Amino acid sequence: SSREFALLATLAQSAGYPLSRAQLIDRAFGRSAEVTDRAIDVQITRLRRAIGDRGDDPRFIKTVRGVGYMFAGSHD
Repeated sequence: SSREFALLATLAQSAGYPLSRAQLIDRAFGRSAEVTDRAIDVQITRLRRAIGDRGDDPRFIKTVRGVGYMFAGSHD
């Protein structure tokens, strides 16, 4: 979906650096977007599935506890 692509592009632009859910919402959808933190979690799950990232051991999109998410790429 377009939202998943926007999230992937945002994460890829900041590869190696964790982004909070609020930062992802702001950068991917704009400040005026009415998107909840939980909606980001759901979109990340769908995005992982779309790119073949395993939920139990993701290779591309890492969860950074207490922060948010980070695009690690295939090198990690």
